[in-house]
Amino acid sequence: MNKPAAPDGHGRRPSRRLAWWVAFAALAGFLLAEAT
Repeated sequence: MNKPAAPDGHGRRPSRRLAWWVAFAALAGFLLAEAT
């Protein structure tokens, strides 16, 4: 799933918005796993 070099020509670093989405999804998944 994690590729060292993404074929995306946007830039070397992902956008900050994407990073926020990833962090939010991880936190939501963690809370969901803890709640059950």
